[in-house]
Amino acid sequence: MMKHYDVSKIIFRIFVMIAIVSLGGLLYIKCFKSVNVDIAQSVNGTYEALLQATSAPAWSFGSQTGKLILKKDETIISKTDFEIANDGKSMSEKNWIVTWYDDHVEIILVGEEQYDELVTLYYDGQVEHSQLTTHHDIYRENVSNDITSDLQVESSQEEKQIVDGYKAIYEIYSDYPLENFKIYCGAKFTSTKCILSENDDTIEYLVYNGKSKNEKCGLYVHYQNKKDNNVAWSDANAIIIDIYAYVYENSSVVSSGKTHWEDIALEAFQEVTEER
Repeated sequence: MMKHYDVSKIIFRIFVMIAIVSLGGLLYIKCFKSVNVDIAQSVNGTYEALLQATSAPAWSFGSQTGKLILKKDETIISKTDFEIANDGKSMSEKNWIVTWYDDHVEIILVGEEQYDELVTLYYDGQVEHSQLTTHHDIYRENVSNDITSDLQVESSQEEKQIVDGYKAIYEIYSDYPLENFKIYCGAKFTSTKCILSENDDTIEYLVYNGKSKNEKCGLYVHYQNKKDNNVAWSDANAIIIDIYAYVYENSSVVSSGKTHWEDIALEAFQEVTEER
């Protein structure tokens, strides 16, 4: 006589196994230590660029965070964080292209699910990020239709809304005139930031944080960060100055008054986002 298995127990065990695997993946990412992926030296051997992985690829098929470090004679000149969207693959020497110049090094970060990102590390410590219109160093118009469709996750309308929101907040809170407005892009267009002010000790910048739950506003976080002795800074050490809602309907900017994620927002912010 055949035994009848309790279907509910089997399903429960499957869910438990999935939960254990997921938790293990999260703990692995959290406990991940920075590792050197590749090292490049300038022609004269004076400067050295390091490609580091600072996390494991997010489970599953997610992006991976990293850090670029520029050294001169073992002294760190600058360092900057980045994100690679590489279809869940671990970072390797194939994810960067390094070119040395007289006063800087240009590093192109490449990933299977993103447009290339150009990071310029100057020998005086300055760092610049910009998004390119190439994929693996090939111009967009030469990319196959399959790759192009995979890359274009965000529509042109959404990109315009993100830029308009940055610009509206920049005009109100930046120390610079509008002609200095610039967006620094990461692995995807939604991985962006805009610098509001900067001096030798601190930097303040905006980071796009997606749409409000009612999808009527774009949300932007205003961060402040202290620079270290090498005039470098990391997003992990930033504090929140405020969180803003950019209202699509009338292009207005509404402050939340929040300096922590768990804070209760001002009534005007709650009204436009419908988040209470």
